[in-house]
Amino acid sequence: MNVLVTVGAAFVVIAAVCVVALALRVRRVARLRAVGVWATGVVTNDGLAGDDGMIFVKWSDEAGNEHTTYSTTTSSFFPREGEPARVLYDPKDISTAEIEAVDKGTRIMKIATAAIFTVIGAGLIVYGFTGA
Repeated sequence: MNVLVTVGAAFVVIAAVCVVALALRVRRVARLRAVGVWATGVVTNDGLAGDDGMIFVKWSDEAGNEHTTYSTTTSSFFPREGEPARVLYDPKDISTAEIEAVDKGTRIMKIATAAIFTVIGAGLIVYGFTGA
C-alpha cells in the first residue's frame, strides 16, 4: 500500500476520534443541562499569563457554598481574571461543573481539528491513489 494512503488513513482516523470525543462531550453536557443549574462566578486566574494553561472560576452554588472549577484548556476567548464566567453544575454532583466558555471553546477546537485532519487525510489518500 502506498505510504501516502497509509498516512492519509491515519489522519482520517484521528479526525474520527475527534468526532467521537466531541459527540461524547456534547452528550455529557446535554445531560448536565437537563438537570443542571447555572451559576455566575468570577475568573480568579485566567491561566494565560502563566505556564499552567488553566482557567479557574470561583462560584457559589444555590446553598451559598463556594467552589472553584477549572479547565486544563486555554483560549484567548476566555474571560480574563476578574471577569464574570458562567458555570453549569449538577446540584447532586458538583464535580460535574462545566465552565460555559470552556465548553464552547472545546467544541470549536474539536470541530476544527476534525475538519483539518479530514481534509488533509482525504487529500493524501486521493493523491496516493492517483498521483504517486
